[in-house]
Amino acid sequence: MARKIKEEEMTEEQRRRAKENALTTKRFYLLIVMLLLIVALVVSSIVLWIITPRPESNTPPSTEGNMFAVETITLEGNTKYLEESVIGESGVLIGQSIFKVKSNAVEEHLLNTFPYYADVDVQTLRMKEVRITVTETDCIGVMYADGHWIPIGGNGKVLDKQPITSDRPKNSLYIKAKAPKDGISVGAQALDEYEASVLGTLLSAINRYALSDVTEINITDMTDIRLVWRSQIEVWLGNTSNLEHEIGVVAATIPKILQSRGEQASGRLNLVSYSSDEAVDKQAVFTPSSLLPTKPTAPRQPAPGEILDTPEEDESEEDSDTPSEEDSEYEEEDSYYEEDPYYEEEDSDYTEEDSYYEEESDYEGDSGE
Repeated sequence: MARKIKEEEMTEEQRRRAKENALTTKRFYLLIVMLLLIVALVVSSIVLWIITPRPESNTPPSTEGNMFAVETITLEGNTKYLEESVIGESGVLIGQSIFKVKSNAVEEHLLNTFPYYADVDVQTLRMKEVRITVTETDCIGVMYADGHWIPIGGNGKVLDKQPITSDRPKNSLYIKAKAPKDGISVGAQALDEYEASVLGTLLSAINRYALSDVTEINITDMTDIRLVWRSQIEVWLGNTSNLEHEIGVVAATIPKILQSRGEQASGRLNLVSYSSDEAVDKQAVFTPSSLLPTKPTAPRQPAPGEILDTPEEDESEEDSDTPSEEDSEYEEEDSYYEEDPYYEEEDSDYTEEDSYYEEESDYEGDSGE
C-alpha cells in the first residue's frame, strides 16, 4: 500500500499537482450543486404553473407590476348608445400598455361606427386612464327614402331609419331632396356636397333671422327652391342666388302678412325675382290661397326617393303669377301687391333695385351684420 507522502516531503512539482487536483474537485462539486439548484428551480416553476388557475381568454391582463397599464376607461357625453358597446368598440382594454392606445385611430373608428357622434376626442391621462369624450349631433330634419323616414344629423349623416308607417318624428323639419346615387344607409352622408351646402346656407339664414316654424324645405330642384311656413304659406325662392337675403325678406314679410290678413292667413309668397340678376324690381309678392288656381293639374313626378304630400301647382304659363281670365278679379279686388300700401311703388321711397322689406327698420339691422 502506497504511503501518503507528507506535504513537507513533497517536491515542488508534487505540491503544484496536489493543489490543482483539489481545485478541480471543488469545481466539480460546485457544478453539481448548481445543476441541482437549476433543476429544483425548473421543477418548482412547473409545479407552480400547473397548480395556478388559468384565466379565461377574455379576461384582461393584470395591471400589477406594470406601471404603464391602462387601469380605467371613461366615456363622457354619450346618451344614444350603451357605454359598454362604445368602450368595447374602441378596442381599448384594461391592462394593456398605455403606449398601445392609438388615439387618432380610435377616434376615427368611433366616428365611422356611431352616426350620432359629431366629434370624438380620446385622451390618455396620468399614464393610467383613457378618457373618451364624444359630442353628439342634433337632428336637423327628416327625409323620405326607400319607404322610410330618414333622420338627418347636423353632421350630414343618416342617423337612423324609421318605418314610413310610423308618425314622422315630431317637430322635425321635412327636407325634400334627391336620394344619393348609392342609396341610403345608416352612417353614410345623406346629401351630396352641393345639396348639403345649399341646405346649410338655408338653415344658417333661418337661424340668423329667427325664422321659426319652417316645416318644410324643398331642394329637389335647385332652380326652384321652396320652403313652407307653418303649413300655411309656401315660399318660392327660385335658384340658389341670394338665398340668405331672401330668408331675411321672408322673416320681415310674414309678420306683415299676418298683421294684415290674420294669424290664419295662407297662400304663396313669391321671391323668385330676388334670384334673377336681370330683374330690376325685386318684389315679395303674396297671393292668398283664395286666389291660387284651384283647377286640377297633373302632379309633378317625384324625384327618386321623394314623396309628394300634395300635388304641385302647374308651373306652366297658366299657373304664373299673372291670373287667368277666370281669376281676373285678382288685380282689382284682392291683390296683396296692388292693394296693400306696403307694396305700392308710387307711394314708397324705396329704390327699384331692391325689395321694400330690405329697407324696413326690422330688417335693415340684420342685413347690415
